[in-house]
Amino acid sequence: MESGFAIFRSRRLRSALAGLPFAEDAIGIIEAARTRRAKRWVRLLAKVIKDLLALYGLLLVDPMDRAAVRKIAAPLMRRAVEPDFR
Repeated sequence: MESGFAIFRSRRLRSALAGLPFAEDAIGIIEAARTRRAKRWVRLLAKVIKDLLALYGLLLVDPMDRAAVRKIAAPLMRRAVEPDFR
């Protein structure tokens, strides 16, 4: 079984993204994140997403990171996962 990092290997990644617009930009961001030797693939993926969103001026906020953010985000997250039976 392959580890969660398998898709981030350069050859496999280049093959998966071949022909897509901005593929080289995405590959550069992913390879830069890989060089930081993330301990867990979840952290690597979070770093990649954050860097990709930054290209467009978007901000990635992890609501679990700070208590104040969790308090603000809890109602929004609850609504996102609870079914609306109205």
